[in-house]
Amino acid sequence: MFIKSTNLEKLVEILDASDATVASAAYAGLPGLSGYFKFGYFDKNVAKRTLQCNYGACTLNNHTIPNYPSCVRCEITSNVFLARTKELLDIGGWDPELMIVEHMDVFIRLKAAGMKVVLCPDVKFKH
Repeated sequence: MFIKSTNLEKLVEILDASDATVASAAYAGLPGLSGYFKFGYFDKNVAKRTLQCNYGACTLNNHTIPNYPSCVRCEITSNVFLARTKELLDIGGWDPELMIVEHMDVFIRLKAAGMKVVLCPDVKFKH
């Protein structure tokens, strides 16, 4: 739901003015739904690598976007974003077979393709 701090124009500006493929907002009252992926051996008792997400790390890493100091680079965000259609289609779009965590699949493929994601935590939506 749109609220007072929903600023779609800012997300559009970021897509127009940067090399970002995705410009994301945040859910009001639900912090920490964005992060960076980690792939490796995280459990000494398990001999296989796993993919994990370091949620909340985007604002901690503070890789700000030029001219948008409140916005940061990220690798995965919540499902509140605008994206370049062509780039999403180039990575295969949404997988219709996935009924849950379908957005994680999209963000993994965006990362694998070297595409950039921006999070603007000051742009909010209500869930």
